[in-house]
Amino acid sequence: GEFRYLMKICILSGLFLLLHFQEGATSLVKNLQKISFPETTWDKVEGVINQGKMLGYFRWKEIVEFIDWLQEAFPDCIKRLDIGHTYQQNPIISYALTENADKINHGTSSDKPILLITGLHHAREPVTISMNVYLTLKWLYLLKRGDERVNALLKRSIAWFVPMVNVDGYLRIEEIFDKTGNLETIRKNRNPYTRSTVDSCIGVDLNRNYGFKFGIDDEGGSSDPCREEYRGPYAFSELETQAIRDFVLSHPTIKAAANLHSYGNSWIMPFSYVGNKENLEFSKQTSAYKIYEEIRLEGVKSVSAVFGNSVQTVRYPCNGEASDWMFAERNIIALSPELGSNKEESDDFFTAPSVIPEILRSTSFSCNSNLLQDRRTHT
Repeated sequence: GEFRYLMKICILSGLFLLLHFQEGATSLVKNLQKISFPETTWDKVEGVINQGKMLGYFRWKEIVEFIDWLQEAFPDCIKRLDIGHTYQQNPIISYALTENADKINHGTSSDKPILLITGLHHAREPVTISMNVYLTLKWLYLLKRGDERVNALLKRSIAWFVPMVNVDGYLRIEEIFDKTGNLETIRKNRNPYTRSTVDSCIGVDLNRNYGFKFGIDDEGGSSDPCREEYRGPYAFSELETQAIRDFVLSHPTIKAAANLHSYGNSWIMPFSYVGNKENLEFSKQTSAYKIYEEIRLEGVKSVSAVFGNSVQTVRYPCNGEASDWMFAERNIIALSPELGSNKEESDDFFTAPSVIPEILRSTSFSCNSNLLQDRRTHT
């Protein structure tokens, strides 16, 4: 029969066959240009996703090139839209994957329900970029192969990607890597609120800068600019979070969101600002609770991931968090998955290439069709 919005097809699963990477590796786009859609097999598509030039991870320029190539190669179903810029004036790039994408314009919202997927709120979490790339190519591959479910999904809905929110922080990691060969665990953006030139004292934790329960205590965020969890001087002080906020506000048909993070094998749901394991505030949201419970049973339990708010999963609260804001202020079924597996060797921001396949295999995101139903009447 007819699928209502067909978001059940939205399944994140990683089957990467990653290799060790060498300097001078061919760019992602050049590898993709050697492949003919849809005649190729999926393993050949999957095999090029692992060719990032920075120890297996993609550089900023590779992602920009990748998005522009997508739009040129698939103009009917990929549309690039820049949603803002960073403190250092780098564009925050998004792209829509849907039928008739070429008809999407700046400043206009669509009637189609939207699944929003973001990556790299924290600069040191590049596997979230890889997941954006993986999902995009997987859906394109299935679409060009005539998969009926994906065809219906992209006809009725939009998968909207923002693969790199914290561009500036990531470019700083690239800069250090080019000088030292090391990948530094920089978390924040590059907006300086002190005179210090030490990386740890520069920038804001973007996932503490959203407007819901911002700064309610110093346990779920920090007022110290030299702490990793520094939340900024006020809610939405940062251009990056302003860009996400404005995009969400201007697209009222966003029904679900996955704000990807790493590491760990957990799926973080609202409300993360509360400091109790019972998540009593969220239990009051009866209709929404049923949807989150369905996600847990269908898509998370099967891979033995931990599911709950931040205290229940990573054992600390966080306020001013993206998914809390999206759910509380916009009624969006939002999650903050921590990509990872149950194996100890996956517990690293820059996991070795040999471990990444297990991380992505252990991540499963089942978006039931309920995610896209109009639920704005719930209280």
